[in-house]
Amino acid sequence: MLPNWFKKKEKFEDQYVSEKPIEKVSVSKKIDKNIKVLQNTYFRDTDDLEIHHINNQFCITFLRNITSTKETDKIIQTLAKQSSKEKNKNSSSNSIPFKYDTQQELSKVVQGMILGKCALFIAGEKTVYLLDAFQPDKRAIEEPYIESTVKGPREGFIEPIETNLALIRQRLKTNDLKIREFTKGEMTQTKIAVVYLDGLANPEIVDEVIKRINKIKTDSIISSNVLNEYLQDVPYSIVPLLGYTERPDKLCGNLLEGRVGIVVDGTPFTLYGPVSLFSLLQSPDDYYDTFYIGTLLRLLRYIAIFSAALLPAMYIALTTFHQEMIPTPLALSIAAGRESVPYPAIIETLLMEITFEFLREAGLRLPKPIGNTVSIVGALVIGEAAVNAGFVSPLMIIIVAITAISSFIIPNYSLGITFRILRFGFIILAGLFGFFGIVWGMVFVYLHFTKLTSFGYPYLTPHAPFVVNDMKDTLFRFPNIRNNKYPTYIMDKKHLKRKRRKNAANKNERKE
Repeated sequence: MLPNWFKKKEKFEDQYVSEKPIEKVSVSKKIDKNIKVLQNTYFRDTDDLEIHHINNQFCITFLRNITSTKETDKIIQTLAKQSSKEKNKNSSSNSIPFKYDTQQELSKVVQGMILGKCALFIAGEKTVYLLDAFQPDKRAIEEPYIESTVKGPREGFIEPIETNLALIRQRLKTNDLKIREFTKGEMTQTKIAVVYLDGLANPEIVDEVIKRINKIKTDSIISSNVLNEYLQDVPYSIVPLLGYTERPDKLCGNLLEGRVGIVVDGTPFTLYGPVSLFSLLQSPDDYYDTFYIGTLLRLLRYIAIFSAALLPAMYIALTTFHQEMIPTPLALSIAAGRESVPYPAIIETLLMEITFEFLREAGLRLPKPIGNTVSIVGALVIGEAAVNAGFVSPLMIIIVAITAISSFIIPNYSLGITFRILRFGFIILAGLFGFFGIVWGMVFVYLHFTKLTSFGYPYLTPHAPFVVNDMKDTLFRFPNIRNNKYPTYIMDKKHLKRKRRKNAANKNERKE
């Protein structure tokens, strides 16, 4: 039995949600009465509220800091000209030369203004017209910062959700691309878009994603990682159960395999799922080069995983419990290096691993021009000084360096942190029980991985349960002309049948 904290979390009632009541106030025909309610109730002590009266016929209100000055000036000038021409006529929605939405409740008008719209009040009407004037500053589309490639595209997602959805549309030019939009967060009003390909994505997965998003009740969703915690099957697992990417090409590739994407406004990282451990170890570079190179790179990553998690633990087990397994010349070399070290191998390893984690985090937090320098110089200076002082052996420095480099090879940053955490668990088990502790730790990790699911699908698929057809794109990368089958464990079953009939028909045509 696994501990209770690994069990699936079903309810979110404990999350704090603002209990401030939302009053439903209908729009009055009198402009002054509506403006008074806005000033004294909804936007009291709000200095960026702009109010412009136009010849007692129109009144424009908006929040200055989130609307475009160019757009608001254009709206005011257009309405002023129109009002001067129609002084003796009652203006109506038929004379508004802008696209608009209508509302009859002031609370919904306020929500529209918070989203960057101008509220247009017309004398004698109980309808408010919301004109779009939201035009925030945004950075240019740049090369992805974390997921860089050698031969791949140089476009990456940015913060505005509209731009990110446009990048997806540019790559998937089909009407099968479906986008379902939601707004979550009582305070933040964050836009969320669920993206999938109709006919490829399993409808059960789509419905489950939408169901979990609808269940969210919280004050704020400020990043995709916050949403990730609500959507995971096991919120307390240290293993990432959803994938993330800042590359449009990678997200589109996952959509074409039947997965569902979740785009969050205000962050350049999009989520996708369901995922497996093997899919998180894939990189876009695997597909931008020949299948020989792609397969080699994948094998290197699997070797790197074992090195990142087990190499320090194996050093401790060999030097403390199983010296007979070490060749004699190497054993003598290790003994000579550890001759001046005053404490056991487990203490030596923990000191160096923790020190390197300090340097790694310091390099991330420091300004970029000096962060890399501090990390490299700090590691060299501290390592050399520690060896000369007799605190650690030279072999320990080599092992820590190889372990750190191996963890950087893992393409998914969150998965890399997972194996960094597991490394310390294996170190403690190796220091207490030797190789027996390492084996039992691996069994526990494997059992935990087999229990995990991503939107209800096993985390170790296609290895456990074993699916032969899906193994073509896991440990090895088969050629594209041979790898024309989609993942069967997440694909819509109806589409799979159509695909198989189509492939059979193509084979018959080739034979003829």
